[in-house]
Amino acid sequence: MKESLFSKCHGTIRTLTPESRKSSVEAVRRLAERIAEGFGARTEFVHNEGYPVTSNHEDAVARFMKVATQVVGAEN
Repeated sequence: MKESLFSKCHGTIRTLTPESRKSSVEAVRRLAERIAEGFGARTEFVHNEGYPVTSNHEDAVARFMKVATQVVGAEN
């Protein structure tokens, strides 16, 4: 009788664009499949879409950069 192999891995993927999210999720899926295959196991990959991609508001970033430059200097 062949022994059953089971493993569980949880994590998060944060990206800056929908395109990079899609490619990152697919890369993790392929990696999980190859690792399982190497051990003679199967994998079930479940991706739960969470928060949207990270996107900063341009005006807020500009204001932050102005204040940060005044506080710590442009070289920092």
